[in-house]
Amino acid sequence: MAKRKFDTQPINADEFDFNAMLSCELLNHISSGIMVCRAIDNGSDFIILDLNKPGERISGLHKEYVVGKSILTSFPRMKDLGLFEVLQRVWKTGKSEALSDNYRDEKIASCVENYVYKLPSGEIITVYDDITERKILEDSIKNERNKLEMVTKAVGMGLTLISKDYRTVWTNDVIRGIYGETEGMICYETYNQQTSVCPWCGVRKIFEKGDDMVTTEAVSYDENGKQLWSRIVATPVRDEKGEITAALEVVIPITEMKRVELEREKNIKKLRTALGATIQAMALAVETRDPYTAGHQRRVADLARSIATEMGLSSHQIDGLRMASTIHDIGKISIPAEILSKPSKLTELEFSLIKTHAQTGYNMLKDIDFPWPIARIVLEHHERMNGTGYPNGLKKNQILIESEILIVADVVEAMGSHRPYRPAKGIELALEEISKNSGTLYDSEVVGACLKLFNEKNYKLVE
Repeated sequence: MAKRKFDTQPINADEFDFNAMLSCELLNHISSGIMVCRAIDNGSDFIILDLNKPGERISGLHKEYVVGKSILTSFPRMKDLGLFEVLQRVWKTGKSEALSDNYRDEKIASCVENYVYKLPSGEIITVYDDITERKILEDSIKNERNKLEMVTKAVGMGLTLISKDYRTVWTNDVIRGIYGETEGMICYETYNQQTSVCPWCGVRKIFEKGDDMVTTEAVSYDENGKQLWSRIVATPVRDEKGEITAALEVVIPITEMKRVELEREKNIKKLRTALGATIQAMALAVETRDPYTAGHQRRVADLARSIATEMGLSSHQIDGLRMASTIHDIGKISIPAEILSKPSKLTELEFSLIKTHAQTGYNMLKDIDFPWPIARIVLEHHERMNGTGYPNGLKKNQILIESEILIVADVVEAMGSHRPYRPAKGIELALEEISKNSGTLYDSEVVGACLKLFNEKNYKLVE
């Protein structure tokens, strides 16, 4: 079958009937209005040659009343709106222009977008669309954005829209105030001075894992290199199909809060150092009066800390237990030195006096505002699970777990060390004592942890 040959000769614009083309029925079925006019009096006015049906609807005028008439007569507000000057410029220069007109006449569209061209034959053609609904929507979006800007600016929150290639699509005033204009820039390069996506990035988790919301803390730097801390809440932006197309980050500045927090942690560290030194001084005061038990509190503190660590207590609990263990015998300051260092067996009266040291220690410590229950631990370190201990005869559920640990550590160290009235009994007998009375006098979990330290982990009492 022979291929059909097409005539590819160019059309001569001077011979082409543009009016016939514009008058064809097809142009009445497009959405855009089309008006054709010709300059008269050297461009001082224009005569309307044609107007399609959409043009009639948008302009509110009928073709039969305007064709052949002056454009200024038909559209007297053209000069006020600037459209007439556009027609004149296009007629003189041949360069197309666009203009949006805002009308206030209720009979016609309130906003029209115009595109003005000069045809090769010299006529001017204006293509225009009713963009009222679009403008209303745009204005509504703009108003909502302005409201969002005002609210987020008032509370100091930044908003950043990030595309899937990690470029900044949009930011609000808060972000622009810190980083300047960043739209189109790579986010991790702009905000964090990184060469690749930040490992902690919440946006990354949204894009790669599909998370619905990710909260992170991040440090960045402004244009002057100042360190900035932020809490960032990232959420996905999805299209109508539910696919993630971008991520919105709500950036809550916490630099000042972080500064205060770091300063507080620094001060707490200083206070704990000072507190530790004070505790050591108190412990030394006890050991100075009782040279035979020198080092006892230190060894008990180390064993108690090791047991607590083996049991998985929190670092906060362990710190408090170590402090309490270091001064658990502070109440002995009130006991006469001759009784503390007596080389023979104590009388019943002397032992009763010795037993007051737990209550005395509590009384000395109870009004100090420790971050741990140190006074109570000191008070309970001679209690027993079956209620046979002192000073209050407490039973299992009434005794702190930290106290239970100190009780076992104190017994093991005391039996394993020399005393003025007896030689050391040895660690083997001490472990036998706690094992035999596990669950009766001593907490079974604490005993188990202590035995594991000595039997399986080769724990030794510190010198």
